[in-house]
Amino acid sequence: SDLREKTISGLAKETSLIRPSEMAAQQAQVMHACEMLGDIANMVAKAEQGRSTRVVGDSLKEAVVAQQRIVSTLKEQIVAHQSYLHKIAARNKELETALDTAVRRLKNEQTKSRDLEVENKALRIKTLDTDLRASQSKRGCG
Repeated sequence: SDLREKTISGLAKETSLIRPSEMAAQQAQVMHACEMLGDIANMVAKAEQGRSTRVVGDSLKEAVVAQQRIVSTLKEQIVAHQSYLHKIAARNKELETALDTAVRRLKNEQTKSRDLEVENKALRIKTLDTDLRASQSKRGCG
């Protein structure tokens, strides 16, 4: 309570010492200082916004660069896969050609085998016929 009274009386003395003409000048200085502080606060806010915009911009640039790296890697993988697929297609073509050749050879061999069977049957018939005639001629002679 005593401290309060001393503070109030001190303020009253200081206030009574202020002249109205000085008060107006000080008030103008205070208003000017407030305007300057407002301008500074605006500049600080703009700087903060610019800095955060730069930070966001930098982050976006880094993200874009990272995405470009990923895209580049994926393109390389796609090219590698396409190359591999071309090799597989070429190998499949080689295998198809080899298979066609083997099928043709097999058909030729089957045809030769059938021809040989026919020849063999014809020879057996001829042999049987010859044997039969020889047998008949021996019987007829005997």
